[in-house]
Amino acid sequence: MAWLWFAVIGAYVLFQRANAFERTLLQPAFLAAYAFIATGVMMEVLHTNPDFRDLIRFIQTVGGAVIIATLCRDRQAMRSGLYGFLLLGGLLTAVLLATSYRDLRGANVKGFDQASRLRGDVYRSEGSEDLLRDLNRISFLCGLGAIVAMGFAAKLRRSRLLWFGMTIVMLLGALLPLSRSGVLIVGLAGLAILLSSSGRRLESVLIAVLIVGCLYAIAPAAVFERFKTLDERPGTSDPRQVIFKGVLEALPEFWLAGVGTSEYWSGWAVKQGIATRAHKPLGAHNSFFQVWIYWGLPGLLTFLALLYVLWRCLPNGRRRDVLALCLFGLTLALLIRLSFSHVFFVKDFAAVTGLLAGGHLWIWPSHATRTSVRVFHQVPRSTARQSLS
Repeated sequence: MAWLWFAVIGAYVLFQRANAFERTLLQPAFLAAYAFIATGVMMEVLHTNPDFRDLIRFIQTVGGAVIIATLCRDRQAMRSGLYGFLLLGGLLTAVLLATSYRDLRGANVKGFDQASRLRGDVYRSEGSEDLLRDLNRISFLCGLGAIVAMGFAAKLRRSRLLWFGMTIVMLLGALLPLSRSGVLIVGLAGLAILLSSSGRRLESVLIAVLIVGCLYAIAPAAVFERFKTLDERPGTSDPRQVIFKGVLEALPEFWLAGVGTSEYWSGWAVKQGIATRAHKPLGAHNSFFQVWIYWGLPGLLTFLALLYVLWRCLPNGRRRDVLALCLFGLTLALLIRLSFSHVFFVKDFAAVTGLLAGGHLWIWPSHATRTSVRVFHQVPRSTARQSLS
């Protein structure tokens, strides 16, 4: 359904904003994305039984980002995009509070294993499978809303208490899925926002301590139990450690040319131990590893180049501009998330990339663009008349 909405909006952009759409297609981040796609196609063709499903999903992601960047042409549009993250984070938090907070709060568990079993019991009950299928992503989306609220709280002094209250509520939503990666991503991005919002580091640290204290008081204890080490039982180990160990041991097989998408999911992953207990293949839980395994060193290098160009699109002046500060937090969270998820083609990636590219192209253009615009506006009127005549 989401991609259908993107298609409808894309048709509007194509027919009503064609000139802006053409210019957006040539934005540096999208040029880097095209290079990554071309590299993926080339490397995939080199393997037997090429599978382009993940590349097609990434192309859809880039298409959605282009549409968002085309529409994000002023500060009001950027603000509306940020409000979208607030709305989504608030709605998901409300669902989590209504469906799971009481059960998690009343549970008495000890250690990682018991907390993980509680997580499965609470969120795999009847009626919760569809909406809350990917708990790590649900935690991340709640966290994105909290990051935006934190950015507004850091800059909007008159409504600071309101925004901090919203921050704490959505941070609680990010904690409820018991996602370790979600909590770590949001924590690092939130701390970066506080430290970047002003030069008063001590004040930022005190605010961070206050937020953590509030969350510790209201969050279920099971959330913190899942951060503890695994129960010491024979044959028990952290699933992520098992996956990373399998990837590193297989490094000589894929580091140069990769193994291809089809080969990975049809047996290679299981052979390397990247699988469930039922011997079903798992993703690498890391987008950098996943791209590297799929398409080798060329794929990894073009993927890193894409992320570098995206980071370079961030505007300066985060201490003065609330929109730039929020965008910085969202981008940082997205980049950190790639280290914990093998899915690099989700819709939130498209949303953040679209806002970032649109801001760089229309709202905070490069120095060269600003200079040319300033020179254009400073042309004497007499010279302009002569040129027109």
